[in-house]
Amino acid sequence: MRTEVIGDATALPSRSGQLAASRTACPSPPLVFSRPRLAAAAVLALLSLGSWSEPLPAPFSGRVVAVHDGDTLSVLLDGYAKVIRLDGIDCPEKGQPWGDVATERLASLVLRKNVSVQPKDIDRRYNRLVAKVFIGDDDIGRLLVSEGLAWHFLRYSSDPALARAEVDARGQRRGLWAALDPVAPWDWRHGGASRTSPPQQRLSDPGSAKRTLHGNTNSRVYHEPSCKNYWCARCTRVFASEEDAAQAGFRAAGCCHRGTKGG
Repeated sequence: MRTEVIGDATALPSRSGQLAASRTACPSPPLVFSRPRLAAAAVLALLSLGSWSEPLPAPFSGRVVAVHDGDTLSVLLDGYAKVIRLDGIDCPEKGQPWGDVATERLASLVLRKNVSVQPKDIDRRYNRLVAKVFIGDDDIGRLLVSEGLAWHFLRYSSDPALARAEVDARGQRRGLWAALDPVAPWDWRHGGASRTSPPQQRLSDPGSAKRTLHGNTNSRVYHEPSCKNYWCARCTRVFASEEDAAQAGFRAAGCCHRGTKGG
């Protein structure tokens, strides 16, 4: 079997389902921790100790202490930080368009919060648990797919809820689906796209040519990705352009669009 090298990470093909598409044998340093940087070494030590030598655990709850990328996080269980790969989805890779956005979104949803974990499988090679993760009643994986920040991983999942979420996101051109031909992460990992593609369009990039706008269904204003209210609770309408938003009766939010009228 071939070793796939992506950046400075390696992933070996595995028979453990979607685990085969994991990016790292040992996860990269987390994007962000729940404690000051002074505690980073301690958290990394916990990561190295929390192996999955035991059987598949029963459902459990725990605090998210790290986010590694758009579909990988670490949750405390019995004093150890366990690495968890979200079941049934595949997010854009680091360095791939929308990869950083997906990571930031996952962090905004779960970091420093208690989540419920429903284990599905174990990747013993990489000490990683594959699981559905919930915050309240919300399936985090399904939420990422519905926002256009992840694919339904059809190769390893037949979950109808994930399938419906992707169909809806595609139809509404949310997130990565605003692009004409987004590259799936499994193709990206196998060289399906040039690593010289345009730079990652982060949430802080207001000039991004391919961006989606989030509309507040209450105030009828729309927000740029750089706006602090981009992920507001009522910002559930998604537009591919300002023209689309205007046609739907939405106006630019003044807090995000300097020099424009709006609320």
